[in-house]
Amino acid sequence: MLRIAAALAVCAFSVAACSDGSGSPTGGNPASVLEVVAVYRPVCGPEPRPTAGASASPTAPACPEQPLVGIEVVVTRADGSLAGRDTTSAAGRVVMSLDPGTYTITAEAAPPPRITPRPTTVTVGTEPMPTVTLVYESSMQ
Repeated sequence: MLRIAAALAVCAFSVAACSDGSGSPTGGNPASVLEVVAVYRPVCGPEPRPTAGASASPTAPACPEQPLVGIEVVVTRADGSLAGRDTTSAAGRVVMSLDPGTYTITAEAAPPPRITPRPTTVTVGTEPMPTVTLVYESSMQ
């Protein structure tokens, strides 16, 4: 019985030390969710000209963006330290929980012929938190 009480006291102390009572980590503001999407934007030929009497606006783009699966996304803090690393899902998405601050998002190269997007800087802690889209373009332009 005494061992159980001691174990419960240690657990309660551990939870209290890591939380401010609101369920958020200590150290200030609660974390925000950052969503990153990696897509490939293929190069398409010229859009067909509408024929007489046809609508000038197509219902869907001729070459839609394609999600990139298995791309490693790295998030670093302003001081260069690693804040998070994950791999894109089947939908080309990564979701990370980050403390408020400024971060740089980089992604690994995708199989050719694709141009890797430049690093992107984002500020976490603003509402609503935008989705960051990393666009890979064709190198055959």
